[in-house]
Amino acid sequence: MTISNHKTIWQYVSVFLFMIFLIILGGHVQAKDVASGTELKKALEQGEQAITVKSPSGMLTLPKNTAITQNVTIDFNQTVLFFEDNQSPALIGKNNCKVHIKNAFVIQNDINPSELIYGGAPKLNGKGTMSAYYANGFGIVSGLQAHGGQLESLTFENINWNTPKILSANHFLSQDTGATYFEGKNIFNYCAEKGTESIIANALIVTKGTTSINDTGSGKALWYSGNDQEPEMRLEVYSGASLQWLGRSNNYGWIEHNATSKDKKFILDNKGTMTFHFGNTTKFKTTLSRFWQVRFFLREDAKTFIYTKSKIWDLEMFEASQSGEKLTSSTVSDPDKSSFYFRAFKGTTTLLDSDDHLVSASDSSRWPKNPYYSENRVYTAITDVSKFVMSSGVDNMLNSNSDFKILVNLEDDQKLPVIPYLNFYSVRKRREGQLSPQFGYETSRSLDVLCSDTSSIISKGNPHKINTYNESLYILVCPENTTPEQPQEPTLPITPPPLPIVVPQVTAKTNWSVCDEETLRNAYYLEDMDIYGASKLFSRTSQMPQNFEVDLIAQNTFKLSVTLKTSQTDFPHDLIYRTGNGDQTLIPNQSLQILTDQLMTTTDGLRYTTSYGDQEGFFVSSSRQIAEEKSYPITLEWMLEETGQPVQTITTDGEVTFGKNGLMLKPNLPFVSSNLLANPNQEQETGALELSFTKWPKTLNFGTINISALSQAKGLQKSALKKADDNVTDLVGNQTLQVFDGRVFKSGINWSVNAKATTFKESGTAREIKGAKIKLTKTQAVTTDTNQSSNLSSQKDIEILADDQNTSTTILFGNENGKQVKGWSDLTWDPEHVTLDIPQNQAKLGTFESVVTWTLVDQAFK
Repeated sequence: MTISNHKTIWQYVSVFLFMIFLIILGGHVQAKDVASGTELKKALEQGEQAITVKSPSGMLTLPKNTAITQNVTIDFNQTVLFFEDNQSPALIGKNNCKVHIKNAFVIQNDINPSELIYGGAPKLNGKGTMSAYYANGFGIVSGLQAHGGQLESLTFENINWNTPKILSANHFLSQDTGATYFEGKNIFNYCAEKGTESIIANALIVTKGTTSINDTGSGKALWYSGNDQEPEMRLEVYSGASLQWLGRSNNYGWIEHNATSKDKKFILDNKGTMTFHFGNTTKFKTTLSRFWQVRFFLREDAKTFIYTKSKIWDLEMFEASQSGEKLTSSTVSDPDKSSFYFRAFKGTTTLLDSDDHLVSASDSSRWPKNPYYSENRVYTAITDVSKFVMSSGVDNMLNSNSDFKILVNLEDDQKLPVIPYLNFYSVRKRREGQLSPQFGYETSRSLDVLCSDTSSIISKGNPHKINTYNESLYILVCPENTTPEQPQEPTLPITPPPLPIVVPQVTAKTNWSVCDEETLRNAYYLEDMDIYGASKLFSRTSQMPQNFEVDLIAQNTFKLSVTLKTSQTDFPHDLIYRTGNGDQTLIPNQSLQILTDQLMTTTDGLRYTTSYGDQEGFFVSSSRQIAEEKSYPITLEWMLEETGQPVQTITTDGEVTFGKNGLMLKPNLPFVSSNLLANPNQEQETGALELSFTKWPKTLNFGTINISALSQAKGLQKSALKKADDNVTDLVGNQTLQVFDGRVFKSGINWSVNAKATTFKESGTAREIKGAKIKLTKTQAVTTDTNQSSNLSSQKDIEILADDQNTSTTILFGNENGKQVKGWSDLTWDPEHVTLDIPQNQAKLGTFESVVTWTLVDQAFK
């Protein structure tokens, strides 16, 4: 006996076409438009690579702890940003991804700087009790490893971060890994909380446009190293780009490295324009750092302006040197030989202006015991500059440091056919903020240095020269035959431009919230749903209660209604609102009143709450006809109608997912005898969502038939034996054709079983019995499906012609058109109610066999 199941090629063709669709879809990535923080979070979870914010209100609240797991560009489209939580990061860059943030505003209320909570900000998931903050302590995107962050790069483009008066921590940049890039016009006015880090990053790179940074208050360093594992920290400005940095009260100006590592170096590489204004107490120094080297590269045509209260060459910061060699004039062009390597290239404009000494003290009794400036490790290499000015507010600019070296026009480095002269001018007149010809120059103290002579180093060996510098307020270097003057800093804006939108005023307003997205998100296994049975109301899988809250500003009456905005096509299920008074089904686009102030609990007449547990609230009901293995979206609109107030509406989104867990189902009422030979049927397990045989007869044994000439001539009939084999084993129970139907199609759910048999033949010979019939009598059909739409049809008496026909029109049992039979369905008979009908003159001596094939036909693909 053999079993066959008919399938169609369309099942495979449909999978192939679906794969082609996915390939085509993957090749056309479109930008995703979002209108709310919830939609932004979803787009990031779905891996969108280009997102544009199109908020109707021009405002957006960023949900907290939203992971960015792959490269993405977010264009906020001039939107004003708020933050769900000031104590948690908003967006977190992970997976070493590249994040590009564009066109965003973060602002504060200038009228009342202490007001951190803005009541009119957009609400997240309809939570009226959510606090929306003007600024966040971690910036728009956090790359801190403590938050699970890992970024390859973070790019800011046209960002306006204006929170200079807020006293709590608000940083626009917190990043342990990767580099930070600035493009376009960026303005960061902020006030890091006193005693906390200001900027946390490892590399700041201005690629194009103008970036202004203004920290009004941390009291610590302006910029901290973000990653102790990186070999260097880097500050770069590309050609044509500008960086303006203002620190008013920070103790250390540009970098502080807290790690104990002695191997890291800092590189300032300027190809554009850098301007540093460090105000009341800021010192342009790194005493708390432990770098083995600091490099300043002022590239060709770069403009660099540094105004500070204190040291620029802070020689006390070095604790170790990697080479241990002393720098000489012959090795000065090798930056790895010095601890502090400063170089101004051709065509540069440089102004270094300090209210104090430019160089650390040379007192050898101070820490460290062997200061590196006494070991000739600091050189200032000035090449063919256009203007170079060092200015000090004291008459001992170099702090009596006799080993501070100035070397110009390195012959070996320049490779110029004609080496020009550079003139050094030292000026002892009183500082007036800028140098002008009316003060005059003490030409008797001017120094002409032959640039082609690489041994022309200003040193203690020439008292006249070193005294000139130590007693000067200004040192100017410029090409010969030019008039020296103090270079003028270009004008760059510090304050942000007017906002393109007007932020509405905070007004008194009723706050209210409804069950959020999480409590409306459910996942079910189809195997657990009795999908082949009646319609079912599913239990909620979310462990969070469904909450409703209303905070009134006056003792008003109100009512709360809900509307299912998703169509029956998109959500072909029923959404049930269940209370102690029974179930109500939501009809798409029809409002259903669910709560009033009389139904909600309150303690003071102003705050009303209701929380539904596991057995009340919103549930999903699905029928056997529409359950499919897929996800269905839900959108609900909630409406609050309060006496004397405008109607307020908010929406929430949910999702119902139906899936399968791959469990196999056993036959219904499997054979339980310890003697498997006594089982009258073959049995097999099947998939929970399949259409399949789970039982079929093992054998039809007619035993030995005694014939005579008379019986052969008349034809004969023989009943089957209740034995698996002659005189060996008695079969136990009835023979059964059992079909399981667990399919989840919306249509095409009919099935049927027919049979055919081969001609009885004798093995090894050509002899056969033609025209024999196998007859099943007194069959019984039964199903586990008790649904009213079920209708299992069958034949009581069945004939199977053993004639090698390819097809059989005999339908043993199945379900009628338009009806369903799910679960297990059986056609059973007693083995002894099977007879063999042999026609006249066909019976022969010998052993003859026939194979019966039972065929289960899936009518959906017939």
